[in-house]
Amino acid sequence: MDKSGKWVVTRFVKDHNHPLIVTANEFSTAGNKDKKMEELMIELLQGYLLLMGLVCESLESKLITHECTVLKSVRIGFC
Repeated sequence: MDKSGKWVVTRFVKDHNHPLIVTANEFSTAGNKDKKMEELMIELLQGYLLLMGLVCESLESKLITHECTVLKSVRIGFC
C-alpha cells in the first residue's frame, strides 16, 4: 500500500492458493461464501424487479379502469 492508501502491485505471484477473479474495476478473490452471497443478492434483486413489475401492472390496470369510468361518465353527461 502506498502513502495515499491505495494498493500498489509490487510483484506478481503466478501460483495462488485461491481463485483469482477479475471484476469490472479490480481483481479480487471470491470464496464459496462470497459466491453464495452474490447468488442470493441476484435472486433477491430479481424477486424485487418481478414484484415491481406486478405493482406497475396493477397500477396500470387501476388507472385504465378509472380512465374508462371517467370517459363513460363524460359520455353520459353529453348524451
